[in-house]
Amino acid sequence: MSVNAVEIAALYMKSLLNHDFSEVPFSDDVTFEGPMVPEIKGKQDVVEFLDEATRIITDMKVNKTITDGEHVVSIIDISVGPIVFPACEVMGISDGKITMIRNYYDPTPLAALGNANPIE
Repeated sequence: MSVNAVEIAALYMKSLLNHDFSEVPFSDDVTFEGPMVPEIKGKQDVVEFLDEATRIITDMKVNKTITDGEHVVSIIDISVGPIVFPACEVMGISDGKITMIRNYYDPTPLAALGNANPIE
């Protein structure tokens, strides 16, 4: 059974909350980019970043998933302690693997916690 892009995106979103990226099919040359970090390239570096950066997430709700061929957009609410803020994850998926992740959110709410960049 082949896994479609929506299922792959759902697996990735679940991994953000449970901090286990072992089952997520990243391509070897996957890239990640977000508002607080420059582009990260390569599966190992992306997984290491995500493992550390997502530790502050206490809950997450996927409000909507939109697909267009090899692209999946998830509109989510992220909880970091008492702070809840909207975010958008854009993923490129090709041949059953995530090739690109772009994360969009306003980092201002995190500043209220005194840590606008969770990996500093």
